[in-house]
Amino acid sequence: MKYAFWSVLLLFSSCVTVKELALYENEVIVEETKDVNGFQLTEIFNDDITSEIWFTPSPACLTVTSERKEVYSGTGAMKFTWNKQAGGCPWLGLGIGWANWSGKDLGSIENSAAITFKVKTQEGSMKGLPWAMALEDYAGTQAWIGVTSGYVEGGIVDTSWRTVTIPLVDFQFEGWNLDGGTVKQMLIQFESNGTVFVDEFKIIPFKPKEPNTLVVTKSYGWVNDGFIEGGQYVAQANMDGSVIYLNWNEKELYIGGEIEDVSPCRNMQNGRDIWNGDAIEIAFSSETGISDKRMMFYEGDRHIGIKMGGNFDVYDWSREKNIKAQISVKPLQNKYVFECVIPWSELGVAPWKNNSTYNIDFAIDQSTSQDTRDFQKRWNSVNNENFNLNPSLWGKLKVELPIMTLE
Repeated sequence: MKYAFWSVLLLFSSCVTVKELALYENEVIVEETKDVNGFQLTEIFNDDITSEIWFTPSPACLTVTSERKEVYSGTGAMKFTWNKQAGGCPWLGLGIGWANWSGKDLGSIENSAAITFKVKTQEGSMKGLPWAMALEDYAGTQAWIGVTSGYVEGGIVDTSWRTVTIPLVDFQFEGWNLDGGTVKQMLIQFESNGTVFVDEFKIIPFKPKEPNTLVVTKSYGWVNDGFIEGGQYVAQANMDGSVIYLNWNEKELYIGGEIEDVSPCRNMQNGRDIWNGDAIEIAFSSETGISDKRMMFYEGDRHIGIKMGGNFDVYDWSREKNIKAQISVKPLQNKYVFECVIPWSELGVAPWKNNSTYNIDFAIDQSTSQDTRDFQKRWNSVNNENFNLNPSLWGKLKVELPIMTLE
């Protein structure tokens, strides 16, 4: 049995019926460029717009033009202007079928390369780009990813040239069932509005980071008093100055933390809306032997939140219900310390097993003075906000037997 949160992902996976419109009809001579682990077709766009490039024919909503003044390098670039809110706009997209629309084997370099490009705004700045990018194979299967701020040099797109780097592994070929050996084109879907200049789309060598890993052993003698004491936890997830601790035994799951927060314990929400204020989120699997690449929740996956304010509830989004737990919270100056004990019986899944590997991720939701969430810190899926929808973004959890010592 599976369940899925696909409301966001379906936006990107629907079929496109818009006619492909090329800007120019001249053919392209494919030249060998510096290879990446033997892959030579690394130049996606460089200087000149050709028949390899098409876009949605809707001038009121999207224009794509050659640019000869605002150029990062070489003789040319492209200028994108789009406005999804203009009214009557169809699907707004652009495709580049580089290397004469040949089938390109990106599967062989999925774990050793990235797509990169240069971008700058005409004016103003934005956090990341309101785009989704995809790779499409010759069967029409598409693998999509959002161009979030984590992929942008400095996190901000502004009037200076910035580098965007998206590892191929982040497109999750297996999860989307993309045939990485027959990639036809790269796609861009435009949301919101903006005007940017782009240059030098290419594939470069890139070593993606390994998934974060926690190691836990069983813990007994728990004291739920809001103080983090030595020996209570053996696993800790460090998140930009804050720490979330984890432990377990056959009866209970233990979660604790020391969270940096200039206005701690602000959350006026209830039920499934507790993410929109100070809260802790944890998503994890309880089954072994399942794919790390799955992009939907399985029956044994859980996504829960601990409300850090008001009545300090615990909510299970995977089953859409409140669950019973013991919570102790101590607000301090510019931070709060918490402990939470949740019975496995409340979680509705079997406890973890020794000598087993699972998947897990954490998030810290933090509110503004208006009592709504201002930002979210994530442990493993730093660059992708959809960890609550997509288990393939989670890190690893190794459950081990405690080390026995001889006295």
